[in-house]
Amino acid sequence: MKDDAKDLACYCNQVDWATVDLAIQAGARSIGDIYDRCGAGTGPCGGSCRRSLEQRIAKAVPAPANPVSTVDPAPPALVRAVSLFNRRYYWETHEVLEEVWMDEYGPDRLFYQGIIQASAALYHVLNANPKGVIKLAEDSCTKLRPYLPQRYEIPLQGLIDSLQRYALEAREILGGTAGGFDYDRLPVLTIGVEMNR
Repeated sequence: MKDDAKDLACYCNQVDWATVDLAIQAGARSIGDIYDRCGAGTGPCGGSCRRSLEQRIAKAVPAPANPVSTVDPAPPALVRAVSLFNRRYYWETHEVLEEVWMDEYGPDRLFYQGIIQASAALYHVLNANPKGVIKLAEDSCTKLRPYLPQRYEIPLQGLIDSLQRYALEAREILGGTAGGFDYDRLPVLTIGVEMNR
């Protein structure tokens, strides 16, 4: 991963914060405006940077017109990881968050570890390795359940449900009652928006 990645607002479209700030100074007041002016906010990840972009706009626009959210904003490394996760770069997601997890000794330590294990389980799904899926998926669910319904505005029930389905599929594959994984049901993480998948 690039060292300058922490300066990016939109990882999918490689738009940095300086470019976003220029768009806001030029009059952008919504996610649509930001996208039209610089391309940030709508990438293949499903818009994992949108909440951060909204908060950036809110700080630049007078409070009555656009109040700042009181919700904890997702840390930049987590936004980056969500972008990678949604593009099915599960190993890279694991790498980004492992560094954060190793430095975290507070209440989010198990949350990060749960997302890391989910990414590793899904990496094994993509590589058709049912043995690798089961324990990682189950361990991830155990770690993420205490954070339900969401953490950093990331809804977690859909991810947990998906991991449970893949653990079940893995057992069926190993038992000879299923031929392979259903790749059409890979989960998507969202920040601040509920998406059906």
